[in-house]
Amino acid sequence: MTIIVAALRFELLLLLAAIAFIVFFKIATGEIVVRGLLTDKVSGEFSLARLQLLVVTLGGVGAYAAIFFEDPTGAFARGGLLDEVSEGIAWVTGAGQATYLGAKSAVHTRARGSPAQR
Repeated sequence: MTIIVAALRFELLLLLAAIAFIVFFKIATGEIVVRGLLTDKVSGEFSLARLQLLVVTLGGVGAYAAIFFEDPTGAFARGGLLDEVSEGIAWVTGAGQATYLGAKSAVHTRARGSPAQR
């Protein structure tokens, strides 16, 4: 059984590496456009809130992937169901989303001006 688990782990890592290679290749060739990914749409300046959202989201995905790769056969033992997202990951990514939305709201409010200024 350990040979099957090792083979499954290797195949999953190989698949993820192939997908990552394809995505990075398409970004490098310009087929996937990332210009403006970290800039604010209103002001056109660098957005720290967007960077924070990207980092928190990728961190959450990485943490979930680490949990999955600890026991990739666990999903098959549960009838094909994936692991539940831990409460900590959900709170951190939710807080990251809330921070981003708050910053975006503040930028748009400043751009339009307060109701007293209109």
